[in-house]
Order: sequence, then structure tokens, then C-alpha cells
Amino acid sequence: MNKGTATELASIGPITITYAFRSWVLVEAGRAEGVRRRVRSEDRLASVLREVGLPANEADSVAARLWAARPEDAGYPGVRSGEGLAASIGVSRLRLFLLGVAAVVLFGLLLWLLS
Repeated sequence: MNKGTATELASIGPITITYAFRSWVLVEAGRAEGVRRRVRSEDRLASVLREVGLPANEADSVAARLWAARPEDAGYPGVRSGEGLAASIGVSRLRLFLLGVAAVVLFGLLLWLLS
């Protein structure tokens, strides 16, 4: 099993789930095209497994095993609490500050020109 990927053998064949950040997963079952969904709980994962064709009576147990294989960081958002706006958009604080100053100056210039 690669980090971020888990596979379980089920009645419909192998089910592979690839975990991404912000709770996104790619579920692939058999030859069908993968299903991308945001999954924040084991129950939701069972629902997605039923969506790809796994019988309801089997979906819960397979979801439990796949959920247990989920990497710790799969549910983390791109930014953690306290990191602020600059980190969330991938911009340094200085650039964000300069962008704000430029916006205020442009807004002031626009008001001056329109008066």
C-alpha cells in the first residue's frame, strides 16, 4: 500500500481509494471510472462505496477497513488554524500587505479623479 492509497478486495473486485487533502478521495472499483467525492466520515465513505456498486451489507465493513487505512493528514485543510489569509492563498504576508496598500491607493486615486 502506498501512502495515501488503500486497496480492499470486495465481492465486486478490488476497491482502491486514494486519499487527498481536504477530505477528497478517489474511489475506483473494477473497471468503472473512478468516483471523486469529499468524504469526512466512515459513514460517508460507506455511502460512496454503495454508489460504486458495493452491496449495502458489505459497504460498512469495507468502509471501516479503508477508513482505518486513511493517512492522518488526509482530512487536514490546506491551511491549519491560525495560519491566516496569507498562508491560505499562498502569498507572503509582505506581498499581501503591499497588495492591500496598492488597493487603498488605487481606490483613493479613483475617488479623487471622480470628484
